[in-house]
Amino acid sequence: MGGNRRDRVRERRDARTAAASTTPVSQTAGKPRPGWRRTLDSFGGFAVVVPLLLTVFAAIVILARQPLGLSQSEDALMGDEVAFTSSPHVADGALGERGPQPPAGGAHYTVPQPVGAYDEVLDDGHLVHSLEHGIVWIAYDPEQVTADQLEGLREVYDAFSGDVILAPRPENDAAVYVMSWGRRMSVSPDDTDTLREFVTTNRNRSPEPGIR
Repeated sequence: MGGNRRDRVRERRDARTAAASTTPVSQTAGKPRPGWRRTLDSFGGFAVVVPLLLTVFAAIVILARQPLGLSQSEDALMGDEVAFTSSPHVADGALGERGPQPPAGGAHYTVPQPVGAYDEVLDDGHLVHSLEHGIVWIAYDPEQVTADQLEGLREVYDAFSGDVILAPRPENDAAVYVMSWGRRMSVSPDDTDTLREFVTTNRNRSPEPGIR
């Protein structure tokens, strides 16, 4: 009788032990967070760190497009101030007929004109975008400029080839205009000293300087 009771107690104990051994244990209960997660949480977690990393990446992309040794003068800007109310991107061809004076800001096309000395007539909309990047644009009327004078203009371009666009513009009412963002000046085609001074003073003084 007593033996049977002890057997039953032993059986119940063994049954409880077996049940406990088959109960699944949480794989994460009490498990410490990895070091990288603790570090991330100390900076505010994913909600803070991810936007911060995206901002840093965007800044790196912008800075990568700007050359080292960006040159910006602190002298007073040269040329007449050209007023405009806004400078939006517009579709190619949307600017319409060209005037007798080149624009120095305002609405422009999405793609800027690369620096260079061009023989073909360029579109004002691309050139204005280049001005926004701090480039200086020298526009000459080929009918009012001699071959020797054009050679002098090309020498100015050669001296500042990373910052200047030289191109013909037959609509001009003056032989040579030089533009930077928001500034325009009529210059004699023989006055290359003034052109050089304009480039040195006005280049890269624009909303998006140094982008090439």
